[in-house]
Amino acid sequence: MFSQIVSVDMPLWHRRLWPLTISRPIAELRIGIMRIREKWSFHFPETPVFLMTVDYLADFFPCQPAQGSVLYIGGGVLPNASLLQEIQRLAIGESLWAEDYLLAFHAPHSYASTHEVWEAASLQASQYTYLFIIRDLPDIFALNRTAIETDISAIRQQRRSTSVTDKHTAVYAADNIFIEQGASIKATVLNAETGPIYIGKNAVVGEGSIIRGAFALCEGAQLNMGTIIRGDTTISEYCKMGGEISNSVFLGYSNKVHEGFLGNSLIGQYCNLGAGTTVSNMKNTMGNIKLWNYVNNQAEATDRRFVGLFLGDYSFTGIGTTFNTATVGGPVMNLFDAGLPPRFIPPFTWGTPTQQRIYLFDEFIKTARRIKLSKGQAWTVADTALWKAIFLQTADYHIKSV
Repeated sequence: MFSQIVSVDMPLWHRRLWPLTISRPIAELRIGIMRIREKWSFHFPETPVFLMTVDYLADFFPCQPAQGSVLYIGGGVLPNASLLQEIQRLAIGESLWAEDYLLAFHAPHSYASTHEVWEAASLQASQYTYLFIIRDLPDIFALNRTAIETDISAIRQQRRSTSVTDKHTAVYAADNIFIEQGASIKATVLNAETGPIYIGKNAVVGEGSIIRGAFALCEGAQLNMGTIIRGDTTISEYCKMGGEISNSVFLGYSNKVHEGFLGNSLIGQYCNLGAGTTVSNMKNTMGNIKLWNYVNNQAEATDRRFVGLFLGDYSFTGIGTTFNTATVGGPVMNLFDAGLPPRFIPPFTWGTPTQQRIYLFDEFIKTARRIKLSKGQAWTVADTALWKAIFLQTADYHIKSV
């Protein structure tokens, strides 16, 4: 039906999801078990999926022109059965919108820019009530339970779960648990009565861990001994986790292996939270929480009672770091020493909660090389080019003193 699918990042949508999207298109975010892009590929397995993103990232995520009609979808749109039915009904030239957010546009041909897509999609627009859209950062953890449920249902269409073989592991609602080949689970509590649990390929669940669904532990990820998972949480590929975690999403290759609470939070790739790093996710007054927004460069009300920590890629904390409610930091942040950091920590920041300087680009590259090497990966020329573009794009936010 479509020659290709293109996930579109309108600049405003993309910026509202900084710092997580400073280094990636929206559809590269993981929510549930799969990345958003992967969800669309699952439902359209014969159709290539491309990403049309903001200018400074476009060279690193190229979008090829198509021969034939194209399905454009909003970058933050999560597919489900009802929306897929509506998409199948779209005639060429028709589009679906949820208020001011483009859900889907059946275009007659490719367009060269997001502006052209917007203009063309507006010509034959229909409104559709739809709630499964990532508009703002807290939407990711708020919708994570639904995304885990949807993704597990999709995975069950393709393959069967293995069984828990360890006699010292307690299992509740076994039919609501999916375990991939190669996963290791020892002396654990798996309680899927409150939501589904997914344990990915070659993932490791350490002895004494207590897991309450909904929960996704992706390929190669590890839970340290005694980890407590309080539900609605995703640990992405090759992360290493410990302590207590609630309603949070970690992107790939990040670590939080020691004690400390983290809730209602989003952590980017290649981050490391030092021992005892702890996050407040609720105000003592139990009042409405304000969260820094890069669109208006100020804290804005969220209408939420629980909001934690948001870190961009390559962000690190020293032992005993404590974050206040609704803190936004990074990417490329290195904080250490005692005290509460400010609720907004700019990209490329190095220092203590009370004294910070710019994290110089060459210093960052040296550290990033070591981090990727520790994960069995090589730092490439393309990595340097990408992060140089990000460094320049975020220059207005950098701390000026060195």
